[in-house]
Amino acid sequence: MNTNKYSLESRREQANLYKTWGMILLVIGFGLFLYAGAKMIFEPQITAGLGTSEWHDQFNAMQSYRQSMEHVIPIFAVGGIIVAGIGDVLWKKYKTISAGLYGEELVSYTLNSLPAEYTSYNNIPLEKDGKRTEIDTLVVSKYGIFLGEVKNYKGRIVGNENDSTWTQIKTSSAGESYENTIKNPVKQAKFQTYLLSSILKDQGLHCYVNPYVVFTGSESVNTDSGIVLRSENEFHNTILTYHDTRISNEDLEKIRGVIRCLQKSES
Repeated sequence: MNTNKYSLESRREQANLYKTWGMILLVIGFGLFLYAGAKMIFEPQITAGLGTSEWHDQFNAMQSYRQSMEHVIPIFAVGGIIVAGIGDVLWKKYKTISAGLYGEELVSYTLNSLPAEYTSYNNIPLEKDGKRTEIDTLVVSKYGIFLGEVKNYKGRIVGNENDSTWTQIKTSSAGESYENTIKNPVKQAKFQTYLLSSILKDQGLHCYVNPYVVFTGSESVNTDSGIVLRSENEFHNTILTYHDTRISNEDLEKIRGVIRCLQKSES
């Protein structure tokens, strides 16, 4: 199978950039905060006997130090918290992007075993009439167009096709169960399908796009939707169940050209 991977590589570079700067800012932030704390703890001390000239000198030195540090210490402390906070945000973005990329790369690797007549694309930006989205994985062949909305979620997933949101149920390291609310991925996949179909239609290409939601790494997925697949292998095998030719060679080349243009618009 032919594979276009440059978008995955671009997103991996972006994730690594978040990781690098997240770590740098966390270290700088904690350093500034610790510096402020050290300045408070290790101020000049009075060791001379009370009332002596040396005592007065040390007392004046301590007062002078406190006055000079009156604004400096809070600035370093608050600055450290802010910088560390920004670093934490960047680190969390890295973790989020990295987790999503792992799922997409897993799907891409699995789809590589499809025959040569299939072409896969990753991270295709779509925009029309002010509406924007991005397709994680798209496979194009004469047997049809297959869209994959990839979700690399741990734990158990619960939700139905028409629900506004779904629920992710995970277990903490302490053994306690907790829930996260996630977007309905079926609605995401169908919106992407609508937008892609509309863009292709504008180019005179009337092709049906088959949408799927592909979960990777989830313990279980409980849903009433028929387009939800529980693994990357199920997505691969589902694509191979389509045997009838639905797209002519001429239209196939046009579709591939449109997708390449969409990907170039991202760079």
